[in-house]
Amino acid sequence: YFITTPVGGLLAFFAKDLEAIDDTLVDNACMCITYVCILCTTLGVVIGTLPVFGAIVAGLLLVFLYTFWRYALACARIKAAMASASDDVIAHTSETLAGLAVVR
Repeated sequence: YFITTPVGGLLAFFAKDLEAIDDTLVDNACMCITYVCILCTTLGVVIGTLPVFGAIVAGLLLVFLYTFWRYALACARIKAAMASASDDVIAHTSETLAGLAVVR
């Protein structure tokens, strides 16, 4: 059925993609949860053994969060500037393509 009908090939294509997403997504989520639990357990054991390590990790986490926050603000500003700059280009291109029918 999937090969003989025109819509069948499209259905088979999307069915394969959906099956891959379903299988891959569940496996990756399970692996992610497993690795997060392993990380938390390892950090707990190391911090319980060496409390100084906990202070170092906390300091590094604060530096990372501050850096990420600054990057996110800068990235949002850059994306907004790129979007406003590309509006003119997109409008010009759209008008040019619409005018091609008139020229022909």
